[in-house]
Amino acid sequence: MLKVTGLSLLLGTVALIVVLTQFFAPPSTDGPRPSPVTWNAANAKFNEGAATFANGELQLKLSRIGIGVVGLTTGGIEASDYPFLHLALEDLPQNLSVAISLETSEKKKKNRYYTLENRSPRSVWLATNELEGWAGTIISVHLLFRGRANQIIRIRDLSLYPASPSRQLRAIFSDLTSSAPWKRADMNTHTGVAKVSSFYPVPLVVTLLLLSTLGYGLLLVLFRARLTFNWTVVALIFLACWISLDLVWQNRLLHQVAHTYRTFAGKDTQEKLAAGPDRKLFHFISEVKKRLESPDARVFVSSSDLYQGMRGAYYLFPFNAYWSLELPELPAEKYLRKGDYIVLIRPSRARFSPGNEMLKAPENRPHRAESLFTNSFGTLVRLK
Repeated sequence: MLKVTGLSLLLGTVALIVVLTQFFAPPSTDGPRPSPVTWNAANAKFNEGAATFANGELQLKLSRIGIGVVGLTTGGIEASDYPFLHLALEDLPQNLSVAISLETSEKKKKNRYYTLENRSPRSVWLATNELEGWAGTIISVHLLFRGRANQIIRIRDLSLYPASPSRQLRAIFSDLTSSAPWKRADMNTHTGVAKVSSFYPVPLVVTLLLLSTLGYGLLLVLFRARLTFNWTVVALIFLACWISLDLVWQNRLLHQVAHTYRTFAGKDTQEKLAAGPDRKLFHFISEVKKRLESPDARVFVSSSDLYQGMRGAYYLFPFNAYWSLELPELPAEKYLRKGDYIVLIRPSRARFSPGNEMLKAPENRPHRAESLFTNSFGTLVRLK
C-alpha cells in the first residue's frame, strides 16, 4: 500500500513538473536565444556607498546614514526576453532592507520599487514578469539597501536569465521555501505567497493531489491483475499533499519565530518598543516627551494616518494627550491656549511654517508657534 502510494505521488510530481514547465512556462522569444546578463565588474554600477568588486563578488559598505545602491547595467534588453532574476547575498543581515528598482526606456519614468520579501539565505530566484513595470526595454536594475551606518554587504550575484525549465522550477522552489520577517499584517492575514509569486501553494498542491490520484488510476489500469482499488491509498495521497502544504507554512512560521527571538529576546519593555514595528514612531515620541516641560502639559496629536495618530497618543502616556478619530484633527480654536503642545505626525492636515513661525490648520485661524523638535517623522511645536 505504501509503495503504491509512493509511486502515485511520484507520477503526480513528474506530471506536475511537466505541466509547469511546458504549459505555464514564460513565452519563448523569436530568433536567437538571448544570453544571460551576468554580474561582473564591467556592468556593475555603484551609486551610493563604497564598493569593491573582486572574484565575482561585490563588497558594499553602506553610507554614514545606512544607505547603499548598486546596479546592473543591461545595455538595453527586452524585458520579455529575461523572465528570471537571480540574487545572491552572503550572510544577509536580519535588519537589512533590500529593494529592487528598475530603470526603463519609458518616456514617463516612474519609480518602480519592489521590497524583497524573501529572506532566505544566499540565493533567491524571482519571476520578473511579476515585478511591476517589467516591460519594454530594461536599461538597468538597481539594489537599494537600508541598514546600519557603515554596514558591510556582500553580493555574490545579480543576474538576469532567459527562460528555461530548470529556472522555472528554481523560481517556484525559491518561492515555496522563502521566509520573511514577521510584520503587523500577519496578525490578520496569511496569503501564503509574496507579491512576486508565480503560483499559489494551494493550487499547486491541489493539482499535485489530482495528478497523483490520476497516477494511482493509471497504476490500477496497468497492473489490474495485481492491484485493486483501495480507498486507503487515496487517503494517504491526500494526507501527503496536506502535510506538504502545511510544511510550506511551518517553514515560514519557524523563520518568523527565530526572527522575533533575535529581535526581542533579552530586552526590557522600552527596548522592545524601540526595536519593534513602531520603532520610528516610538523614537520620535520619546524625543517629544523629553521636551515637555510639565507633567500636566496639554498635548494635541495631529495626524491624517489613523494608526500613527492613535499609537502616537498612546506612547505619550502618562501625559495628557488629545487625539481625535474624526476630523478635525485639532480641536476648535477656543479650546487652544498659549503653552499647548502640538505634535504633528506625518501626514497631517496641519502645517507649521518655520519661516514665520505659524501653525496652520484647515479648521482654525493661524496660530503663532515655536518649533521644539523635528525629524523626518514629525514635528513638535508649542503655541505662543
